[in-house]
Amino acid sequence: MTSTTKRRRRFTRSRSRRDFVVTDRVLSTLRALGRFRILTIDQIIRLLDLEQDMQQMPPVSSQKVSRLLRDLFDTGYVERLLGPVTNLTDFDAVHRLPTTYALAKSGAEHVAATDHIPIAHLDWPRKNRQFHSSNIDHTVGIADFVISLLADCRQCGLDLFDHRDLVPYMPPSARDKRDLTLSVIVDGVEYTRRPDRIIAVGDSTGTKLPFVLEWHSGEVPANRAPDALWRGYRQSNFSDTIWIYWMARQADAFKRLWGLSNFRVLTVTASDKSIVNLSRKVTHITGRPTTNLFLFTTPSRVLQHGPLGPIWYAPQHAFDNISLGYSVHALDAATPISILDSTSGSHNPLFLMKTS
Repeated sequence: MTSTTKRRRRFTRSRSRRDFVVTDRVLSTLRALGRFRILTIDQIIRLLDLEQDMQQMPPVSSQKVSRLLRDLFDTGYVERLLGPVTNLTDFDAVHRLPTTYALAKSGAEHVAATDHIPIAHLDWPRKNRQFHSSNIDHTVGIADFVISLLADCRQCGLDLFDHRDLVPYMPPSARDKRDLTLSVIVDGVEYTRRPDRIIAVGDSTGTKLPFVLEWHSGEVPANRAPDALWRGYRQSNFSDTIWIYWMARQADAFKRLWGLSNFRVLTVTASDKSIVNLSRKVTHITGRPTTNLFLFTTPSRVLQHGPLGPIWYAPQHAFDNISLGYSVHALDAATPISILDSTSGSHNPLFLMKTS
C-alpha cells in the first residue's frame, strides 16, 4: 500500500513552527524585502549570494532558501504574491510563474524593532493586497536592475548608494521627507515626480555619479500636454516624466533638493523601437537633440552585459543623419556607452577605475 502526501497550496499558510528562530539569514531576507518591497526567490538568492561573497563564504542553497521562505510565510513574516500575469485564463502559465514575496506585518515589526525604522505602523495586509500584476512586474524589474548594478559595482570595486542610502548626503531639507520627490515650480505652479529609484555609483575618492532610474514598461500612454500636470497628480505619461526632469535641470532642482547637480536619467524600456520613440520625444520636449541628461537601454541588454556595461544610448544615437529622422537602423549602427563614461569621458575617476 502506498501513501500519498497532500500537495501544499502555494498561497495557503500551514501551521507555523513554534521553534522558529530569526537568524541572520532571516533578517537579511526581511531587510531585502523592506528595501525592494517585493522580490522573487531568485532575486532573494542572488542578494544572499552577494552577502555570502562579501564574507568569502560559499553560495547559499536554493532548496534551503525555499524552505526558509516557506517557514517565513507560515509564520506571517512574509506574504506570497502571484507573479506578473498577462493572461489569467492561461492556468498553466499562472502555475509556472515564480512566486514573489513581500514583507508581512510580523516581518515589518521585527525589522522595525531591530533596525529602528518606522514601518511597523503601516497597514501591510492592505499594502500587499493593492499590488496587481503590472505593479509587481514594474517593482520586480526595478529590483532586478538594482541587484545587477550592485553585483557589477562589487566586481569593479565601486560602491552603490541605493535610494535612501543617499539621504544622509542630501541637504537637510530633503532628509525629513517620506518620499524622495522631485519638485519644480514653473510659472507659479509646482510639478512633482517621484522617481522609481535614486542611485549613485561611488569610488574610494568620494566621487559619486548620481542617477535617477525609470523603469518604462511601454504601457504608459505616449502623449499628454505638459500643461495638464498639477501638484499631486500621479504621472501616467512618459512625456510628462521627460518634461519634469528637463525643467528640473533647467531650474537646478537636482542640486537644490538632492545636493548633486550631475544627475542623469536612466530609462530601461521594452525595445529598441521604444528607445527610438523616447529619443524623438526628448528632442521634441527639450529642443536639445544632443542632451546627455537621458540615457536608454533595454532589459535584455541589462541581463546580458550588466548595468555598467556599454549598453546605454543617448537620444542622438537614434538619429539618422541621412534620413534626418529617428530610426532603429540608426540605433543599430550607433556605439552604446557606459554610464561611467557618459558624463566626462576619460577624465572621470570612475571611468578610469572601470577600465584600468
